[in-house]
Amino acid sequence: MQNIAPLEDRDALYYPYVHIRDEDWLKRTLLVFPGMARMIADDYTPNDGDLVVALSTGPKPLLRRADLSTPLAKAAQQRLLSEMAADLASDRDGYLARFGEDASKAATSADPLGFQMHIGRASYELAEFLRSNGLAWTPPPDIIDHPNYVQMHPRIGEAVLGTIAVACARDEGFDIVANSDDAPSRKLNQCIAMDTATAVYDAIVRGKVSGQHEQLSDTAVLEVIAHFHCDVSKLSAENLIALADEREALSNLKAELYKMASTVPTMTNEKNLEARLHALADAAIRRWEGDRANLSAVARQIFGLEASAKGIAEVMNKAVEKFTGPGGITAAAATSIGWSVTHPLLAMGGGLTLGFVVHSIASIAKAREREESSPFRYLSEATKRGVVISVGA
Repeated sequence: MQNIAPLEDRDALYYPYVHIRDEDWLKRTLLVFPGMARMIADDYTPNDGDLVVALSTGPKPLLRRADLSTPLAKAAQQRLLSEMAADLASDRDGYLARFGEDASKAATSADPLGFQMHIGRASYELAEFLRSNGLAWTPPPDIIDHPNYVQMHPRIGEAVLGTIAVACARDEGFDIVANSDDAPSRKLNQCIAMDTATAVYDAIVRGKVSGQHEQLSDTAVLEVIAHFHCDVSKLSAENLIALADEREALSNLKAELYKMASTVPTMTNEKNLEARLHALADAAIRRWEGDRANLSAVARQIFGLEASAKGIAEVMNKAVEKFTGPGGITAAAATSIGWSVTHPLLAMGGGLTLGFVVHSIASIAKAREREESSPFRYLSEATKRGVVISVGA
């Protein structure tokens, strides 16, 4: 059986960037996680687009700054400093030959910008250590992204940012997410679970293999649904914020998908694992479709009609709201829910009998109750707010 991470209500931590490079990716990620934090230096203001600004402000922001200066984050960076100092003391020339400025230019020859980061994301002590030992330097004026940015060898930069990210994730229970290649976030999430302060540095700089099997996140199937089966082009910031209030529905969905994913055996072949996750996503969407209150289908079942089934379903849906006790639908009552006296239903023999009305309304009410109690209700809430979900995308 697949080893799955514990089921928790976690926010996401965006890694390694500050700026959101793909707004649709952000929308899909916020379908999976109720909120997301970004690793932003205190004195830096991102140049965000309208969507990100809307999600970062107001009484219920979904995007926020991660606290990079907690005791755990500071301790993790001090431990990283100690590990790098020990390696420098052991073989300074060799270390700088691998991770100094010349080595960085060779490693990033295809990207003239190289690895740059705002030095304020690191602690003062770590920043000074990196600069004084030739592991961080000011980029040339023509390529510097910001006055407080420094360049580093990519592996040193990843070790620094990764160490801070893992400490933040442990501090606040984050799941680390990335909007490019997902491999970096998977590696860091694995480091979160490892009981060692040097896990990130060991993996990225020292190249040590942990020997620990990668856990399958409890959000794995939901991430496949969100990123491969959801059209979010019409999902607005306002509707994303409203959808974030559906925490119970999201929790129920994650719990159901968690049970489905627990049937997947442990796999080391990523391609086969990905295929299994996509199959589970398809199965979950089909189950959701089966649980939805398909009022048109109910209308056809009741009336045996095809042409106007949708219209009848809408009318009967109003009737469910208006009439929950015994009694017939008279012309006056029909008018109160928007029917005219010539409506097809009232034309059926001079009004609707008590038994017919009770049966009709009960059928629709049961369909709605089934949808409300479904563990997949969160998907229904998402569609109400503009998300289009499809099978086999």
